[in-house]
Amino acid sequence: MSWAEVSKVNGDFLNAPLDVKMHLADYKMHGKKSYVFQIKDLLHGIYECTYISMNDQDINGEALEYLIKNNKHIGEALIAVFDLERKDVFKTLRAMTAVLNSSTAMTAVLNSSTAMTAVLNSSTAMTAVLNSSTAMTAVLNSSTAMTAVLNSSTAMTAVLNSSTAMTAVANSSTAMTAVLNSSTAMTAVLNSSTAMTAVLNSSTAMTAVANSSTAMTAVLNSSTAMTAVANSSTAMTAVANSSTAMTAVANSSTAMTAVANSKLSKTVTHIWENRYQNIGVNRCIITGWKVNRTGGGVYSVGLNKLFYGSNFSYDLSKAPTTEYQNVLLGLDAPCQTMPITNGSNTSYNMTFRYIEIN
Repeated sequence: MSWAEVSKVNGDFLNAPLDVKMHLADYKMHGKKSYVFQIKDLLHGIYECTYISMNDQDINGEALEYLIKNNKHIGEALIAVFDLERKDVFKTLRAMTAVLNSSTAMTAVLNSSTAMTAVLNSSTAMTAVLNSSTAMTAVLNSSTAMTAVLNSSTAMTAVLNSSTAMTAVANSSTAMTAVLNSSTAMTAVLNSSTAMTAVLNSSTAMTAVANSSTAMTAVLNSSTAMTAVANSSTAMTAVANSSTAMTAVANSSTAMTAVANSKLSKTVTHIWENRYQNIGVNRCIITGWKVNRTGGGVYSVGLNKLFYGSNFSYDLSKAPTTEYQNVLLGLDAPCQTMPITNGSNTSYNMTFRYIEIN
């Protein structure tokens, strides 16, 4: 019996030709240095033997990439995945887009760790996922799927480079929870302008970030990220509504500098009067104050309706006149200044720097 006949007989018995299995072993052992990689017909032969290629999680991503680019029947390729459910549905789904646009097929893919590995490690498949609302909805609603996405460099690169995908991630509480629980994902988001823009413009995302001490620590350790937060009204509102975030900002010199230099900052000046005065702004975060004065004397001034921080007092003879003293006080409208002690022969006006929030 010839080798070809032996190979065929054994292939029929073992569901895959022996020579393909030998080529796979060589390729996995030697990688790009292997004879299999150099002789593309042999490599493609492995890919097209889907019983092997789609079930081997070391290569099923590159196999799927090859099959998509060469217009192979993707549904039939996925049917070969041993743990894929509803295989009857895939028989008619020739293109990757057809698979992704079928909610039944996507559910089956998400429930198969082997199939998910293939999709996540194929850049072409991931691009198709990001362009499919059905697929993205399925992925975003699955904590298991999102964790898998975050653990795949190929998938994360695709997500971070897509403003549409990042906006969808930012607006999904399930997806954001997965992001916040991954230090690798958080670092990637903080280093991506596209991702940061999506997060900063999403109240869902910023609320999740603000209420996570781990996430806030990551933000505070990045001057670029903190500057972006300080210049976003959505982000600052989320920070103001979280005692965790406000405390983290107050204890970080990097964050306090970013907040002090925020492009959102406004100022209001009060002339001293021995009575309560409305500050005249809506709900806000006071980020600094300074005083113009003549004469001497000791005064104490408090602010009422604080939702974060405490009243502060100062000696006017030592009060800042040209530079702001940085503070972090959250105030509900209509908030007031109130003189506590009135000294003699002294007049002043006080300027507050603030950021309005919702």
